[in-house]
Amino acid sequence: EFDVPASLVVRVAQEMVAEVREKNKNDQQLKRIPDEQLVRFYLPQAEKQVRWEFIVDAIVKRDNIVVTDDDLNEVAQSVNMTVEQIREYFQDEQQQMQILEMKVSRMLLDTVTIEERPLDDFLDELEARAEAEEQEQEELLSDDNDKLS
Repeated sequence: EFDVPASLVVRVAQEMVAEVREKNKNDQQLKRIPDEQLVRFYLPQAEKQVRWEFIVDAIVKRDNIVVTDDDLNEVAQSVNMTVEQIREYFQDEQQQMQILEMKVSRMLLDTVTIEERPLDDFLDELEARAEAEEQEQEELLSDDNDKLS
């Protein structure tokens, strides 16, 4: 566990809300839900995304992971595009992050070990995590509301 900036988590949640609203602009039920409620709903997912981005960034820097020609060739083959088209698309640093994230994910999956344990222990742990996340959400919202005041 490590702390992530609450303001960044809130901003990512707000971006998620904007994206959902854009994709579902004709949804009348969604239009009736206030942004603040949707932001609260997306906070846990936003926090996980921010944490993941921090982890990926740290691993990329630590292990000097870069996008290679082989990576671009692999992506081109998987999406049935030319290498030139993929190279043009992935010129942007944000787009390259997608490939770096894929490489980090593969690396982590290759090194992970699976631990078997009783289901009741696992469910207890999940419940404790959910309660802790709920408390963190309340604290994030409280901190964010204090900043807006």
